Amino acid sequence: MPAISFTVWAHTARLPPTPMSPPLPFRQIRGQTGVVSASPFSQKLRCAISGESYISPSWQGRHCYGATFILNSNDETWYPNEETENRSALQQLNPPLAQSLFEQNSCSDGLQDTQGHAALRCDSLDHLPVVGALGDIAAMQSAYAKLALDKNYRLDNIPCPYLPNAYINTAHGTRGLATAPICAAAIAAEILGLPHPLSQRLRTALHPNRAIIRAIVRQQPLLSV
Repeated sequence: MPAISFTVWAHTARLPPTPMSPPLPFRQIRGQTGVVSASPFSQKLRCAISGESYISPSWQGRHCYGATFILNSNDETWYPNEETENRSALQQLNPPLAQSLFEQNSCSDGLQDTQGHAALRCDSLDHLPVVGALGDIAAMQSAYAKLALDKNYRLDNIPCPYLPNAYINTAHGTRGLATAPICAAAIAAEILGLPHPLSQRLRTALHPNRAIIRAIVRQQPLLSV
């Protein structure tokens, strides 16, 4: 039996435009984190604390904390003012912990020497990951054209024209470490015919076709003419 090849798009915010790239709408969200040496008090932390901001347990004697959230930015430069924002957010999240970490390095001094990282998140327009089989956009625009006139037009008897053996797993935004692995397992289960780790409701919510249907209903072009 001949081997069957599958393509899974698992790209970052900077997807290079190629004839094979799925032209789905994504956006970039800048995020900056900070790294600080653990204190005797902070070394007692055994799990991540998360709210409006977060901090991880120490690893190799250091904590990672953050993060900023800047929409539609492609700037990956580290900025002291965002470090100040992260420290202030951590102060609100857990004042004793923040004090133990920064008491000898105040928010107004020494920021230029602080270690950290800035990068771009890949996000969808509705902030949910985009996971599942890829539809053929041109064929869908033709098959579902009536949705542009009536968004409630029933599609029960119109099968979706999918691209052969093509899937996508991206747009995990700020929660990629938590959501990307289980979504990868979901795609593997779908390909191999194994029990699915996600409910049907979740699979529908994450499916890439939602962006295509939305664009058809709103008469927004996805493919360049």
